[in-house]
Amino acid sequence: MGPRFLIEPISRIVMVDALMTSIECVAYGNPPPVYRMYRTTVYDNQTHVTSSLDTRYTLSNGKLQIDKPTESKDSGTYQCVAENQFGTVYSVPVSISFGTLGEFANVIRAPVVAKEHDSANIECLPPSFKPAVVYQWRKAMVDFVRPDLNPHLFISSNGKLYFSEVNLSDEGEYLCIVKLTSGNGAIMDSLQPPSRTSLPIRLRVNYADPKVWGPEISNDFINVFPNVPMRGQTILLECLAYGALPLTYSWRREGLPLPSKIYYTDHKRILHIPNAELEDGGNYVCHVARTSVAFTEKAFSLQIQCKSFEKPQSIPKYTHLDKSLPNFMSFRQMGEKMTKPYFVFPLRDQHVDIGSQLTWRCEARAVPPANYLWFKNGQVITVKQGEIEINQNVMIIKGLDQAKHNGMYQCAAENVHGTTFSSAQLRVLVWAYLLPCSCLMV
Repeated sequence: MGPRFLIEPISRIVMVDALMTSIECVAYGNPPPVYRMYRTTVYDNQTHVTSSLDTRYTLSNGKLQIDKPTESKDSGTYQCVAENQFGTVYSVPVSISFGTLGEFANVIRAPVVAKEHDSANIECLPPSFKPAVVYQWRKAMVDFVRPDLNPHLFISSNGKLYFSEVNLSDEGEYLCIVKLTSGNGAIMDSLQPPSRTSLPIRLRVNYADPKVWGPEISNDFINVFPNVPMRGQTILLECLAYGALPLTYSWRREGLPLPSKIYYTDHKRILHIPNAELEDGGNYVCHVARTSVAFTEKAFSLQIQCKSFEKPQSIPKYTHLDKSLPNFMSFRQMGEKMTKPYFVFPLRDQHVDIGSQLTWRCEARAVPPANYLWFKNGQVITVKQGEIEINQNVMIIKGLDQAKHNGMYQCAAENVHGTTFSSAQLRVLVWAYLLPCSCLMV
């Protein structure tokens, strides 16, 4: 049985002081497959990664361990190759990138001034970071800001601290806290990611007569996180209105019911869509009411793309040392969010008679629609007159022959956002025919 991947590798975010990082893939087959690992850098350089290349590298089965990783030597895109006597398959490309978190500006900011009963917000102005951060706020001499206990407060995923209606008790100094995170499903090689705390930012509240007003949905909302929502992620829709409390929030989806899996947090100001699917998109409406006659609402068109992975440097060009795969994918710039197709009809193993014809089909879902390439044992398959026909996701092989056609095949679905592989084995069967006897024994 030819190899196929049971566990695909996962991208890693490495801290600058990390002692070790690793990438692991697991493939099965009979006989058990052997592994190779390749790295592609932003400069198009491709390397077969082995311990002889660098003593910091250890490749055991499908696990590559890198001791004392450094950005200059180890960042890039990695791909695992599994091979046995029946064929070769390639994993999805993943990345090793390095996380950084700068320092807040050492400058006291001007105070934020607001009138009592009006709205206000304080910006965090975070330091430089890579790849992403999460935010928290603390009020000096008090404690962490708790919107769950104070419904007039709201901490957005954009880092801002909002006040739906400012009270005199809100006056004081606020500190923004940021903590480094992967932000894209990659694994962070740190049990305690670095964090930074800003200098105090003062909120000054001037007395004003009480008033009853609102609700008015802030211009910053409805807000979606991640900014490019992807299939498989937990997507957050945030809605915040200014005005006198209490404010009541509700959500609906125009023309469709809300997905059954959604849940709310933060007084229903945040709608969560876990494990999002393309079908969860649509026009979502946030409705905010103060009374039965004082209300407002705003709609947001949510479009979910295919599952994402971060390409911090490049997409490999598949020109490994054996030159078996062609350059059919282009490089992207650091930090660009990538989406890739996913298969709704993957390849299936085929056992077919010698001399017969095989029509093989794969199909991936993607936005925009995917283009397809076919591979045998890591080599691109081209049209051969009278033998092989290829029309995007359909390949026809005529006159099947063991020597020519046995092996591991992969269908690659690609759009501008990335590439996904589906793998299967083709075995051409030869039947033993009974030949007529030349004599009859009695």
